[in-house]
Parts: sequence; structure tokens; C-alpha cells
Amino acid sequence: MPWSPLTAAGRRQAVGATRALADAPIVRVNSSNALRARQTADVLASGHGLDVVALDELAEVGIGEFEGSGDPAVLRRAAEVLRAWIVEVISRSGSAMVSRVGRWSTAWPGVRR
Repeated sequence: MPWSPLTAAGRRQAVGATRALADAPIVRVNSSNALRARQTADVLASGHGLDVVALDELAEVGIGEFEGSGDPAVLRRAAEVLRAWIVEVISRSGSAMVSRVGRWSTAWPGVRR
């Protein structure tokens, strides 16, 4: 979920990735606005003395007022809706994915800066 925080395991993985990339010539760190993505990017960016640049075009799927819920019923329903969207909408016409890929692709000029 876009507003779920980074777990302890996720934080350890982010720290490990930062260590592995310590000598990489990273000059910019981009992220979606999703909390977990931002927290991961913050760990990487801080290891290189950089700030994270959040790009709206990299937005993830959200579930509105239920963001961050740990309620199993909410999580099941969100999974059902996402599956329906993927299976029914994308496989039927492909237009939803084309739209999303188009939105993501508008982020690339910002990513490359």
C-alpha cells in the first residue's frame, strides 16, 4: 500500500543497498510519493549526501482513506480490486496500462536530470 511504512526488514534492506552502492556515482535519487518508497529513497540519498526528489508521475496505486490499514478485510478487498483492475481492465484493452506507462514515461526527463 502506498502509505504503509517501511518495515524493519525493508529498512535493513535499504541500509544494505546503500552500503552496496556506497562507491556508485549516484547524483540524484528519485522516488514516488509513497511513504515506503520515500523512506527507502531517504536512506539511499542520505548515504550519498543527497535529497530525494519526489515525482508525482511515479505515483503508485492508492486506496484512499484505507491507506495504511492493517485490517485483514481491508487488505483482502484492496487485493481483490487490484487483481480485478489488472486482470479485467489491462488484459481486456491494455489502455489502462498504456495510460500508466505514459504517465510514468513523462517522469523520465526529470529522472535523468
